[in-house]
Amino acid sequence: MVTVAYDYAVSRSDVDPARIVVEGYSIGTGPATYLASQRDAAGLVLIAPYDNGIDLYNSQLDIFHGPLTLLVTQKFPSDQYAREVSVSPLIITSTGDRTINHTLSEALATHFPQSADLHVLSGLDHEDYFGSTDVQTLIAAYVEEVAS
Repeated sequence: MVTVAYDYAVSRSDVDPARIVVEGYSIGTGPATYLASQRDAAGLVLIAPYDNGIDLYNSQLDIFHGPLTLLVTQKFPSDQYAREVSVSPLIITSTGDRTINHTLSEALATHFPQSADLHVLSGLDHEDYFGSTDVQTLIAAYVEEVAS
């Protein structure tokens, strides 16, 4: 579905495809990474991302190992999608995030062919990212750099 939205956007005369920056937050970082692996983008911003669904689920309830991984229907393989992304992404995470542990974001960062611009902040919980001036400043500088 994200590719359909992207394809519609670039078909419009008022959209410059060379300036599209894909952004994802939390569970939406999987679809954002997938989109960036399938379509051209000037940049990719991932806020509180995870490497894959199994690790994400196990970070909350550590039971999905061995045959129990078959119970997981939504694998969210961001780590696999990342290998096909052609831009260097901005990744923002926090040691204070109790929903998506920063180690999952750090693991994802290692899968991009272009090294990720990883920022591990402290003190931000999962719902605090967009209220943070540090996060806003990082995103603004990244977008200015890649989409200008």
